[in-house]
Amino acid sequence: MRYLVSVMLMLMLTQSALAVAVSYSTTGVIGGGGVLGGGYTLSYTGQPLTLLNVLTFNTPQATDFGSFQLVSATNSSSIGPVSVPFTMSVTQFQPVPGGPAPLAATISGSLAIDPINGGSGGLSVLFTPSSTVQIDGVVYAINPNPFVINPPSFAGVPTNTDIRGTLTVVPVPPAVWGGLSLMGLMGVKGYRRQRLNKAAV
Repeated sequence: MRYLVSVMLMLMLTQSALAVAVSYSTTGVIGGGGVLGGGYTLSYTGQPLTLLNVLTFNTPQATDFGSFQLVSATNSSSIGPVSVPFTMSVTQFQPVPGGPAPLAATISGSLAIDPINGGSGGLSVLFTPSSTVQIDGVVYAINPNPFVINPPSFAGVPTNTDIRGTLTVVPVPPAVWGGLSLMGLMGVKGYRRQRLNKAAV
């Protein structure tokens, strides 16, 4: 019986090693409070607590990291070029608590809006020097980088731009897989030996 338990344990461990539950959230701060001038205001809404089951075979899992909202107070204004800093922080709750881990970006560009043509221009968001951060074996990556925040077409109607990216779990080390396989083989061999001994009696 104990050999069957060993086999079942090996199978359970292998299955659990195929995917890892990852939960995280994000916060962010825009330089100058997001007041860009010319009646434009940029705000950031962090990603709420999000739970994903991420494969361990170095397979990126698509996800979001919050969103920007850009609004104009008037239907006739223009600004640019502008350049403001932005810092997004990732806090991980599972599988191992960690963070907040910051990622720095620069938001730059020109904007215009008028009653005839609507909005034009846009803001480019570039995470630099890196668009990735790792917390205890989980890699959080912004993709694409850079990306564009589209301008509003009408006053008082904000545009919403998601920050998209991926989560990747660092693969299980070969030594771990070797240990799991060895456990399974020992369990199977022991079970077969027990069956043979019983048959010989």
